[in-house]
Amino acid sequence: MYITFFIFGPLLLLTALIFSRVWLRSKRITDQGRTATAIVKGNVTAGSMNSSNHSYGHGVSGRFFKPVFEWTVNGQTYKKVHNAGQDPPKYHEGQEVTIYYDPANPAEMALEGSQKVTKILMLSFGAGGVLFILIGLLIYI
Repeated sequence: MYITFFIFGPLLLLTALIFSRVWLRSKRITDQGRTATAIVKGNVTAGSMNSSNHSYGHGVSGRFFKPVFEWTVNGQTYKKVHNAGQDPPKYHEGQEVTIYYDPANPAEMALEGSQKVTKILMLSFGAGGVLFILIGLLIYI
């Protein structure tokens, strides 16, 4: 039984490591935007509803809106589909949003508050990984 904890603990820690990399990149871009005035107003230009076959405890499959953000820097227009779908949608077509971008690579962007969720996931998976490893050690000993 302890083997299960020794398998899932490191997997959870690896997932936390991946979330930390995403969080740090997003934080770096947002911090640069605040200090280097690399901020631009963008718009939600489109989006798509994606279905999920997962049931979330209430027997209904999920449908998630994935917005497409568009912004212009020095005459060049950039577009990015948001990674995480939302239901209900947080953004709607035509909505103006503040976009923080990397001045060295304007295609790299972050939204205000986007790192909060990633930070919560990173901490949750990290704590879960450590907890699983500790439980595995307690069972093993």
